[in-house]
Amino acid sequence: MCLIAILTVLVWTTGCRRETVQEFQIELPATPVLSVRSKWAVVVSSHLRLRERPTIQSGAITTLWRNNVIEIISRDEVQQEVEGKLGYWYKVAYDGLQGWVFGAYLEMFDSESGARRAAQNSSEE
Repeated sequence: MCLIAILTVLVWTTGCRRETVQEFQIELPATPVLSVRSKWAVVVSSHLRLRERPTIQSGAITTLWRNNVIEIISRDEVQQEVEGKLGYWYKVAYDGLQGWVFGAYLEMFDSESGARRAAQNSSEE
């Protein structure tokens, strides 16, 4: 009987308990939407450094050569001038590597097949 009374009191206090729910409003900073029409590119300079970050001072990961086909991942927000050329920095993937290249040395394409055809045609000339 004593056990039933204790259980009844526990059930009653648990059921009557009101919790105050606090509402939190989290404001996140605006995130720029990076839009890139082209998803693929062909290197049009004799050589192009794939860099760790989107700056000319950043270390090189490897060198890309004319007619290499690369996948575009994203584009930096602001155009910059490098070696007298105005362009964007692009984050790209090539042969299992990811890094940044300067876009003034790229020809953009909407498809991988289009980029590969252009690279093939250019190397035959």
